[in-house]
Amino acid sequence: MRADVAGYIRRCSVCIATKPEQKKPAGLYVSQPIVNRPWQMLSMDLIGPLPRSSKGVTDIDYATRAPHFQKLYLDIQERLRKAANTNRHNYNLRRRQVEYTLGQPVYRKNHVLSDASKYFNAKLAPKFVGPFYISRRVSPWTYELKDSEGIVRGIWHASDLKPVETGEAQCNGLWPPLGYSARRNGLYK
Repeated sequence: MRADVAGYIRRCSVCIATKPEQKKPAGLYVSQPIVNRPWQMLSMDLIGPLPRSSKGVTDIDYATRAPHFQKLYLDIQERLRKAANTNRHNYNLRRRQVEYTLGQPVYRKNHVLSDASKYFNAKLAPKFVGPFYISRRVSPWTYELKDSEGIVRGIWHASDLKPVETGEAQCNGLWPPLGYSARRNGLYK
């Protein structure tokens, strides 16, 4: 019976919308790229005064600076790499890897505010709304969602999405569901 209840809850649209997730948030740490070759990163004169080019704009290639900056640059690069690895490790302790496929149905978090003038309490609102469908992967952790009519409903981070099992159950808020027979399912002899 436990498996029947769990399967029913995973497919019930009302249950999906109102039940909070009990998992770690989705989305692992993605650090900014570290410069390791010439012309990979450029900067503009924001700290000046720096020597100007013939066009009047100051631009510096971080990887091909003057020789006395090379040692400082390598030291900074190593410290940034070490800090990124430490941050990645600590961040990923409380996150989980998840990937969605194109066309996969998902629910997204419902961000609402209470409104006393309308007698509305956000605590009682559904935690998730949907279903929506993954239409495009924007970055490693963000996805563009479309509704059932094909209208784009925004770009959402993976931590705000909840996957939906196929074969949605008809939920009227009551257990057992209509047509369920404990004898037929072998729970009573």
